[in-house]
Amino acid sequence: MPDHVHLLIVPNKRNTISDVIRHIKGAFSRELGKRLREHRQIASAVAGGIHPPGTIFGTNVPRRFRGRNIIGKIWQDSFHDRLVRDPQELCAELQYLEFNPVRAELVDDPKSYEFSSANKKYETDLEKYL
Repeated sequence: MPDHVHLLIVPNKRNTISDVIRHIKGAFSRELGKRLREHRQIASAVAGGIHPPGTIFGTNVPRRFRGRNIIGKIWQDSFHDRLVRDPQELCAELQYLEFNPVRAELVDDPKSYEFSSANKKYETDLEKYL
């Protein structure tokens, strides 16, 4: 979804759901920061110079973020989790997740949504839980 994410996660015995979410948020944020830095370098080269300190593409950056490669907050501080107790609940949750882009009118068919487990581009291990 453009403004939020739904995940169906089965943590292993060593990690809590909070550990898993923290890892996902951290890995995503680091990768986004890396890509933004690369994009900024390309844009600077194309523009013929480097933007002044405290700016990103000529836009002022609040002092507390300068030098930290932060543009803004990516993730909310918290998340909402639900316990899935049996295969029937899992099927219901999976159907809800996969039809979410259809309800949001992003696609007509869940399999058409690029970032969905319904899209056969991604492999899942859901079968072992059904």
